[in-house]
Amino acid sequence: MAGPFTPRTSYVADKIRLTPWEDRRVILDLLKLEALFSGQRLGGLYTMSVQQGLIPKYPMESVIIAEEIRTGTRLSPVEALQQLAVQSARLYAQQESDRARDRAEQERRENAAYQQWLSVGGLP
Repeated sequence: MAGPFTPRTSYVADKIRLTPWEDRRVILDLLKLEALFSGQRLGGLYTMSVQQGLIPKYPMESVIIAEEIRTGTRLSPVEALQQLAVQSARLYAQQESDRARDRAEQERRENAAYQQWLSVGGLP
């Protein structure tokens, strides 16, 4: 019989077996992550709150659960941390690229304004 503590992944099932009742909040959070990654329709604001609140709170667990749901393969904590490192490096590289593009655009605008200033007789 499926109930509120029925896991979709072996990772969460194992966590349940190691978690006392007093700490069930962690399991409930992991079950929400399972629902999110399994594509269950949760509702817009609820989905956003799970993404914004639980994925940052449980980054390694999120990677493990998502991979197990997506491929059926359970990652070890080390493999999950490696994936997080790769994701972080990609995000950092993208942010640096965005910043460089923004700086170049700002410089271009500043140069165009300076050229216009000079064209109307302004002093350099």
